[in-house]
Amino acid sequence: MKTLHHEINLKDLQDWLSEEEVLFASSSRERKRLLATLNGNIIIRVAGKEVGRFMQAFPAVEKYNSITEKYTEPDNKLVL
Repeated sequence: MKTLHHEINLKDLQDWLSEEEVLFASSSRERKRLLATLNGNIIIRVAGKEVGRFMQAFPAVEKYNSITEKYTEPDNKLVL
């Protein structure tokens, strides 16, 4: 019997929650970005490379704030 109501797929929702990213903060000088996924991961990228993934805000903020211009060079390669 065909249902008459709209249904969603659990796996599709779980994938979307873990893959969709929202930008919270960025700096063009240091080429850093702090993003959050909808399932609660906090991701930090520098020059496009992921340098940290956190489930709690405090260590993510500490890591983001510790990234200064010394972490990138003129050729945009990440130096950690």
